[in-house]
Amino acid sequence: MRLYFAHPVTDYGTKRQADAIAALKNHWAEQRRQPLEIENPDQPHHQAGYTNLGMDYFKSVVASCYSLAFMRFPNGAIGAGMGKEIMWAHVRNMQIYELFDGRIYQISDLPGPVLTVDETRALIASMTPTQPTATTTEVSEAASAVCDAFDVLSLSEAYGGSGATSVSSKDLSALDRAIKTLRAALSTAPSGDGVPGMVLVPREPTEAMHNAAWDACDNGMQKGKDWSAFNGRLWHAMLDAALSQRGTE
Repeated sequence: MRLYFAHPVTDYGTKRQADAIAALKNHWAEQRRQPLEIENPDQPHHQAGYTNLGMDYFKSVVASCYSLAFMRFPNGAIGAGMGKEIMWAHVRNMQIYELFDGRIYQISDLPGPVLTVDETRALIASMTPTQPTATTTEVSEAASAVCDAFDVLSLSEAYGGSGATSVSSKDLSALDRAIKTLRAALSTAPSGDGVPGMVLVPREPTEAMHNAAWDACDNGMQKGKDWSAFNGRLWHAMLDAALSQRGTE
């Protein structure tokens, strides 16, 4: 027997859904001794059908089944979409079952309460966990940590200038951790929030940034040069070019 399982989208992929499906299978295997095929809307091809056709897609899916079982939201409400599916099954005189607390009950009357679309959306939104977002202060602190880690790795150390010492793995690890922390903070920061003293620049230098770097280079790369200061001039020139270019976009 083919049964359509109507249940809240908030249960998709959860233990509550898995337990409900197991309860349905056990009931039909033990009580009815019938093979049961469960049509679960939580499948990619059903989601694709819904995206293209809306709830009308599920009307045909329900019609292709022999019976329907439904499970309410944890607060006892029935969502708008689920209410439509139950109504379609009722009009077709299909057998309708309610799954509650691991038990299956056959019903004859239309159940309630059925929420409106707006009420359903509001309930789903209240049940959906929100991803924690990084504050402006947290992003600023993460950016400062990256800058501090870069200060430890001076250009003369990195390029083996006069009197240079080797870069330690500890310093490199500290820089790597700082960059990862900054990336994580930026990925969760509210879009468009400004961070005092900080501006995002392109991951890859633009043509304007390249040209600015060449203009700042005096080609005096003789031995003993102050590489830190030289590198600083290049970076300042490239960042100034990025800021100027951003102001025109």
